[in-house]
Amino acid sequence: MIGEYLALPWAGVLFIVTATGATANLLGSDGSALWMTLTMPSAERHDIRGRQLAWLLMVGPVAFFAAATAIAISGHYWTIPFALSLTAAALGAGGGLVVLNSVYRLEPMIDAHKRGNNLFDHPVGWWQFMSLFVLALILLAPTFGVLLLGTALESEELLLLGVPAGIATGWLYYWGFGRLAYIRLEAKGPELLNFMLRGKEGAAQQSEAGDTKPTFDAVTKSMSPRIQLIFYGCMFVGMLATFPQGLVPLIIKLAGGGAPSWFLALFLSEVYQWSMIAFMLVCGVLLLGNMSRLYFSYRKRLRPERQTEEKRSKERGL
Repeated sequence: MIGEYLALPWAGVLFIVTATGATANLLGSDGSALWMTLTMPSAERHDIRGRQLAWLLMVGPVAFFAAATAIAISGHYWTIPFALSLTAAALGAGGGLVVLNSVYRLEPMIDAHKRGNNLFDHPVGWWQFMSLFVLALILLAPTFGVLLLGTALESEELLLLGVPAGIATGWLYYWGFGRLAYIRLEAKGPELLNFMLRGKEGAAQQSEAGDTKPTFDAVTKSMSPRIQLIFYGCMFVGMLATFPQGLVPLIIKLAGGGAPSWFLALFLSEVYQWSMIAFMLVCGVLLLGNMSRLYFSYRKRLRPERQTEEKRSKERGL
């Protein structure tokens, strides 16, 4: 069975990437309390690092417990290098992404003292959740590559090397993304607080005035219904083809095969399986690329005309 062998080292990882997506708006959950950080000299760095540490302390123990429990129940202890490597890398990636996303894609929320226990008082946009979920998985590629190479070469040394590789890449993500986050908070703190206080409508007005970059909602709403259908179709089908129908069957094949489940490529004969996997990956990448092209082209159209005039003036040397 697929779950018996393949899912074990991913138990902790799946929890981490889900937690990463669910806490994508980490800074926004404080509401207007952001002003307290901004009024304290040089507090931005400590605030970001404190949030990262708190996130690790909340997510890390549960992730390692989930991975250890799954392995202990199954008895497949050969997956320990995979579990340790991928969990360490995912923790670092998640701990860095949540703060970085919070300062670049902040979503205003109700102040904490005004919120109840209703889940809808703590919203996380679908786009934010999925983008961080997928990005966290992509950031595991270096560590996963070392593990795959060790598996392909049947090298125990390479498999064990995956553990320090996972720790190193995780630390790099944690430190690097955290640094980018507090630099951004130091530079754009007042603007972020203003956005938090004014909400999306105020941000949309600022976007029209050219004060801030257009939001995702503003960009998608500027599309016609037909283009929106193409945009979201490329997003959905592209992700479906790239990940569950492309990368997952690829991993299953490299791991020695398993039950076909709902993976189209694995229902085909051995001769055509690799071709179908490659086809799915190519289609997925092309569709996601077209989605990105549409997004950035419509985002560019929302730039105010006066910015274009200023650019023309500079080019003329005026």
